[in-house]
Amino acid sequence: MVRVRWRHAFWCALVWTLAATASAAERNVATVEFFSECVGRKLKYNVALPANYDSSDRRYPVLYLLHGFSGNYTQWARFGAPSAAKTHELIVVMPDGGNSWYIRWAGSEAGQKNDWEGAIVKDLVAHVD
Repeated sequence: MVRVRWRHAFWCALVWTLAATASAAERNVATVEFFSECVGRKLKYNVALPANYDSSDRRYPVLYLLHGFSGNYTQWARFGAPSAAKTHELIVVMPDGGNSWYIRWAGSEAGQKNDWEGAIVKDLVAHVD
């Protein structure tokens, strides 16, 4: 019985710690919206900046983290990826690619553009720069 309570207490503490870490990481993230010509609509991305970004005139490397199928632009922030921005002094960009596989595919019946490769490679990179 005591062993079960300790195990329960351990798992509760672990879940609380992970939730607090993810929540702290999300606070250091800004959500940005921009218009992508390649898909003909507004897209969002999260961005995490290095600690001294606002007071520095230096250029930083950029890491683009693409989410998996059925994910979205908030996925990487929940996993704590923004901590890399501070640890490695780089800009971390986490775009939304919908369920597109980040490829160029035929337009929809409603006439929507679906050049998701271009949305990331052309439009997003230009917007971040």
